[in-house]
Amino acid sequence: MDLGIDGETVTMISFSHELWLHLNNGATLAIGSDLVVDGELLTEFASSAPILLARLHSDLKTAKVSRTGVLTLRFADGASWVVGPDANYEAWRLMHRGTTVVSVPGGKVVTWPDGSRYPENSSPRR
Repeated sequence: MDLGIDGETVTMISFSHELWLHLNNGATLAIGSDLVVDGELLTEFASSAPILLARLHSDLKTAKVSRTGVLTLRFADGASWVVGPDANYEAWRLMHRGTTVVSVPGGKVVTWPDGSRYPENSSPRR
C-alpha cells in the first residue's frame, strides 16, 4: 500500500504514550506499539529519546505496509523502523490528505475520512 509519504522529511518528533512523526507535506504518523529501530526493539519511547530524535530532519526514502499491517519505514541514510501489528490496540496510524490509515487490532489496515469516528474495534493503545 502506498502511503504517499515516500521522499518526505521528518520536521518534528514528539512522544508521550505514542510517538508522533510530523512530515514536511503535512502528514502525521502516530506509532502506539512496539517499534524496532535498526533491529533494536524499543518498548518505551521516552527512555529511547536519543535514538528517536536522531531521525529529526531525516528524509524518508520509503514507507511500506504489508497485508498483515506491518509498517516499514526506510530512511535515506539506510536506517529502518518497523512497527508490527498489535493484537489488542492500534499499532500505528497515518493522517494525510483528508484520510486516516490505521493498523487496527489484529493487523487489518483500514482507511477512513478524517473526522469520522474510530471503528468500534479500534482504540489507541496506551
